[in-house]
Amino acid sequence: MMTKELGFILLILILFFSCSESEPLNTKVVNNKPIIYQEGNIKITLLKINDDRCPTNLDCVWQGNAEVEMRITNDNETMDFILNTAGYVNESASFPTSTSIFDLSIALLDLQPYPEDGIVYDLEDYTVSINVN
Repeated sequence: MMTKELGFILLILILFFSCSESEPLNTKVVNNKPIIYQEGNIKITLLKINDDRCPTNLDCVWQGNAEVEMRITNDNETMDFILNTAGYVNESASFPTSTSIFDLSIALLDLQPYPEDGIVYDLEDYTVSINVN
């Protein structure tokens, strides 16, 4: 009986400590600046969101797209980039959801809240989920 309990506790500890950087990272606000990711000398900051997704309470011809503008800083190097929610639409319309910068792969996983007609969101209202590898 004791062996099963120890095995279960060991399994829980392994699952708890096996988290890695590839899990989604959400926005944190640090000193009034939305920091999405910070590891060593690398920092990703949220700059702007242009949310043109179809509001949940409306019927639209297509889902729309939200552009998430971010800045990545590595020591003295800085680069701005945009990731999108729409992704690949067709051969003539593609909105990148991921990029590679400074040997890192950065992917936009989610942007919340989803827009509602008549509601305006400030930058601080959004939660950006990204994956950084």
